[in-house]
Amino acid sequence: MRKSRFNEEEVLSALRDVAHGTPVRTISLKVGVSESTIYQWKARYEGLEAAGVARLRALEQENSQLRRITDLQCLHINVLKAELARNPRPIESNQEHQ
Repeated sequence: MRKSRFNEEEVLSALRDVAHGTPVRTISLKVGVSESTIYQWKARYEGLEAAGVARLRALEQENSQLRRITDLQCLHINVLKAELARNPRPIESNQEHQ
């Protein structure tokens, strides 16, 4: 996940300005982002404090890492299944050799 240019305080400050009635266009020009970014922040972070925003970002990053790990494991499983289908060998048990 790409690191945001804005920290939690900057995002919450912009959202507080929106809540106090400042037009979104004015805030977007002041902060240097598009109006749609302000609306995305509002949808995602509205009602959270700075600690909540930091926790949410940490969870999103962890979730992204776990998804990558899961995708890699699925790829390994599919490769092993394809290899087994291409070259099946009987499973030998240790009891047969004793």
